[in-house]
Amino acid sequence: MWARLKDERFAIADAVNLAALLAAMGAYAYLNVFDFGLRSTPPLPETLAFHLTHGLFLWSVVIAVCRMPPWPQPLVAPLYAWLFALFFTYLYADLQTLYFFRIHLNAYFIRLLFEPGILIDLAISGMRLMLIAGGTACLLVLQALLLAANRYGTVRRAARTIAASGWLVVASIPVSSASWLTWSYQSHVHLLEASYNTEMLPVFPPRYTDLGLSDIWQALDIPRRHIAADLQTLRVRYRDAIETRAYRAFRDQLTLPENVTSTHDWNIVYIVAESWRWDTFTPEVMPNLTEFAANNAWSSPTHYAGANSTAESLFSLMSGQSPLYWFASVEHDLQPLFPAILKRLGYRLSLFSSSSLNYRDMDRYAFGDAVDEQVIINDMKIGPLDLQVKRRQLDIEDEALVDRYLETSAARTEGRFFDFLFLFAPHYNYYYPDRFAKFHPALDMDFYAGDFSLREKATELHARYLNSVHYLDHLIHRIVTDLNARGQLDNTLIVVTGDHGEEFFEHGRLGHSMSLNDYQTRVPFVIRAPKPLDVQYSVTSHADVAPTVLSALDVSLPLEEMFSGKNLLTFDPARDAALVLSLLRRGTPIDYAVVMDGFKSLFFNGENDANIYETLGSGDEPVTLPPGVLAKAREFITRQKQYFNPYVENTRAAGD
Repeated sequence: MWARLKDERFAIADAVNLAALLAAMGAYAYLNVFDFGLRSTPPLPETLAFHLTHGLFLWSVVIAVCRMPPWPQPLVAPLYAWLFALFFTYLYADLQTLYFFRIHLNAYFIRLLFEPGILIDLAISGMRLMLIAGGTACLLVLQALLLAANRYGTVRRAARTIAASGWLVVASIPVSSASWLTWSYQSHVHLLEASYNTEMLPVFPPRYTDLGLSDIWQALDIPRRHIAADLQTLRVRYRDAIETRAYRAFRDQLTLPENVTSTHDWNIVYIVAESWRWDTFTPEVMPNLTEFAANNAWSSPTHYAGANSTAESLFSLMSGQSPLYWFASVEHDLQPLFPAILKRLGYRLSLFSSSSLNYRDMDRYAFGDAVDEQVIINDMKIGPLDLQVKRRQLDIEDEALVDRYLETSAARTEGRFFDFLFLFAPHYNYYYPDRFAKFHPALDMDFYAGDFSLREKATELHARYLNSVHYLDHLIHRIVTDLNARGQLDNTLIVVTGDHGEEFFEHGRLGHSMSLNDYQTRVPFVIRAPKPLDVQYSVTSHADVAPTVLSALDVSLPLEEMFSGKNLLTFDPARDAALVLSLLRRGTPIDYAVVMDGFKSLFFNGENDANIYETLGSGDEPVTLPPGVLAKAREFITRQKQYFNPYVENTRAAGD
């Protein structure tokens, strides 16, 4: 075994690969400190030490995997070359992913790449995939050349003194252990601060498990300032969390009456746009919608999506529940109440979308079986020799969708309808016809997500996005104009909003689903009813929409008992707030924000309670909260989590 570790046939390759890995870890450390120190800047020496130590560990692992039993001796060299070539390819792709999206190239991100249309959105063509494969092949050839170069004795002896003696592999064990021990101690005291130094490290084992070291720190009575359970433990505990049990008890005891009635028989139209952030809702970008909103409509001054990702956000919009209840709905297969109530009221429910709605089971848990009709305009093709899924540009899909919707509306003769339109033009990579290119200079449509200069082109990229939103304004105007032309506008309640926002490196990231900052979570919200609505709230969210719509219809149901979202037509100062969920990890709620009184409090689900980890001002800058604001935020979370507690008590009483 020792002889394999110090095998001099690999001396040159070992030395070069170690140098390359340490250089790669230096690049990760640079991104962590100088590019991604968003909330605070981690100290460079400590961060660099973590990264270089980790580089030594990764190098040692690959060597040990290749050269230790059970591999037969003839397979060691080919395996060595393949593993290092593939690993360096992964590091390159991971660095690109981190640079733009601030997440690692993990299983979730890889699965996302194979969602319909994602590869074409990211401009990852078959040719680019072939170039990546070609790069891997070049690395493989390089590894073979390094192994062949070992015949030159002088170079081999020099390399051997650097890497191939086997001692560095052995030394990596205590060095890595000390590094992980330090990280474990720091994370025990304060997980968030510890993560600043290591969040960019690829394949970092302590990120996934504490290696049992937390028990040691607890035994030594080391105080903790930021407590968090590991993901699997948290998921198990969340199954028994009060909000999960209470919502299940509520739904078990609920029976909708057959004869639900309402005072008003208005039609309802929801227009929801992908990746539409709040600061584009201006007369310059959206002249038609801003004019529409100024005439007998109400626009929220501060509105938040249910989450920074589509599925949880649309769940909150269509269920009228806090996004915290998505977990309970999926865990216990509970479909949303809002569509079911509309069905009892005699509405025909139709969904019109430019992309599939079955992503993460949205069609079931955001809409449910009450839907009568789905119209998906999605011209998908798969090239015979191309791995990517192709589709038409999303502006063309949206135009075809609106055309189809207007044809469907014109053919209607009677009955109440609920129409949900999901438009995708502002989705990455931001689509619009040439005639809507109002903002310049704008990037060409086929820009590549892996272009490291993209961050420097953020202004042109944002201009492209503004043009797509400008086109969205045109599509919404077509729908509203058609309703007015057919004499239905004055008998239709209209809701216009976005599923989440979109960031353009304002806080270091591109896109969404990665942060709870305003650029990724705050969206426009416009509601117009045939009867003017009196709303006094300054902060609203997607969870508030369904109970408000049903209240405006004057539905014969106890809405306050059925929806954790607030009815905007009944003002309660204690509820002038919003709760926004971050993207669920393996279906588990991890962190979320409470927005109230001009501040944002970020919470992390811990072992027993929600733990505060950061407080932000109106511009997402770190601040110290005034006395009482944090207590109000905690009270708001508690009220959301315990909203359906009476039903748990009813279950216990029935059991007694």
